[in-house]
Amino acid sequence: MVLVGLGAAVAIRWLVRDRHGPTLVAGALGAVVVVASLGFVLNDGLENRWVSESNQWANQQVPEFEFGLDLILDGLERLLTMTDASGFDR
Repeated sequence: MVLVGLGAAVAIRWLVRDRHGPTLVAGALGAVVVVASLGFVLNDGLENRWVSESNQWANQQVPEFEFGLDLILDGLERLLTMTDASGFDR
């Protein structure tokens, strides 16, 4: 969320910098659209309870994926350890 806020600040700054007349009005409207969209996303998350008890737990596929990833990383670590021990690392 911090990066989104930073990106919005950069976008707003770019929209209103060194503008005069009609382009300043268009840039200000663009800045309002950026802020309004961030407000909508935040409000939608609060109203629809993004952080609810029902969506705090991973489904069954996630632990299986993590187990498979652990197996792959363990095998890769063993391969790198054998390569370092044999002297053929470089």
